[in-house]
Amino acid sequence: MANYDVLWTRTSGIQTVAAASLENYGTRLEWRGPSGEIMHDACVDGTLTKKILLPYVNQHVSKIVATDRFADTITLAQQINSDEKIEYKVFDVLKDDITEMEGRFGHIFSICVAQWLVPNSLLLEKYRKMLKPKGQLFIVVLADTPVQQSFHFLAQGARWKDILANQNVFENFSSNPVQDFQTLLANAGFEVDLTAQVTSTIPMENFPDMIDLLWNMYYKYWSDIPPGQQKQFIEDNLTKIGTCTTSIGATYLPDSKSSSSRIT
Repeated sequence: MANYDVLWTRTSGIQTVAAASLENYGTRLEWRGPSGEIMHDACVDGTLTKKILLPYVNQHVSKIVATDRFADTITLAQQINSDEKIEYKVFDVLKDDITEMEGRFGHIFSICVAQWLVPNSLLLEKYRKMLKPKGQLFIVVLADTPVQQSFHFLAQGARWKDILANQNVFENFSSNPVQDFQTLLANAGFEVDLTAQVTSTIPMENFPDMIDLLWNMYYKYWSDIPPGQQKQFIEDNLTKIGTCTTSIGATYLPDSKSSSSRIT
């Protein structure tokens, strides 16, 4: 199971960011009756789907198709966050064929996960194809967090560059993530309605959670790090992040999709 993903969505700060994004920008979403289907991509264990998204869209939709690439997290979601309006489905948006989902959804929600769904260019292209004409994508991207900064810093250093240099863990935004994402959206065929950058703080509840977060985040290439160096790798991350505090500052980016974007 992707323990890091589950930990991430259960973090109170992520739930706060998700709720605030909907409250601040969700009013720009347009609804065409209560019978439509929407998609919540990368739903993990369904915590955000049921606690945050469902109450917000309940009167507008007949079904939320909540997807995640890991079968174990979907099983967990079905066990602890089931609802008659939510259909949980194992689906990897970057790797799986989307033919059966093309033109299906009036809205797609992607909340605080796109920074890991690399490359975003392919991700947004697939989202566009799965939307109905004039459908809307609501997306929140963490564009610049200490964890991301640490990864990019270590990837350039002598000790870890041979291991990390070719790893696509995060979408790599410039110092102007709003412009970067506007370009990605436009290239994918979206009409950009609104892009906003907001600075937020995402607290980790305790220090062990921070260790667990880092340990699981690098699961894709953990085997590439020699066993004798794995502890040093975590320590280097913690040093760079500055874990003398339990709060991690984050910048998140509700983009046009976070407000609304239409297919042109």
